Amino acid sequence: DPEVYVLPLAQARDGEAEAVLTDHPGAAIARVQDSAGGEGVLFDAMAAKAFARALLDGVNASASFRGTQGTFSLRPGESIQRLLGDAEAAMEPVLSRAEQSNTAVVFGDRLLLKLFRRPEAGLNPDVEITRSLTEKQFPHVPAYAGTLEYRSPQGCRSLGILTQFVPGASDGWSY
Repeated sequence: DPEVYVLPLAQARDGEAEAVLTDHPGAAIARVQDSAGGEGVLFDAMAAKAFARALLDGVNASASFRGTQGTFSLRPGESIQRLLGDAEAAMEPVLSRAEQSNTAVVFGDRLLLKLFRRPEAGLNPDVEITRSLTEKQFPHVPAYAGTLEYRSPQGCRSLGILTQFVPGASDGWSY
């Protein structure tokens, strides 16, 4: 059966390209040259702080982007404003180095954005369960703050989840 993977791409040039190669060598996909002879690197955009920040801002703004085959939607949860608090502008995104099948970005000590690299058709159980428990005010899970979804004529896929970050907490993988 065919499989679907999520790989947001970005291009960096000159010093920014060298920084990507130095700081996140695993994110580099290919060296590229533009029509003007400029060189750069094509890389996994999750390694770019500006891209991660744009995703957070998009969730907060309930942004949608229409493509040729469907719509990419970023939806906030009810607790996002409480979790953002006054520190919204100061929350620098940091790519998590944890080895998992997904990619995680931590924003300050408040939020965690998890991108599902291999999204399945339908609503992801992580999104569904976390949102439901947060709505029921269950205090023993990180609060749901938002989701990234792709909707097309073939259905909906959860591409990511934004939750409360709990410093020092362990997860099921490490347990």
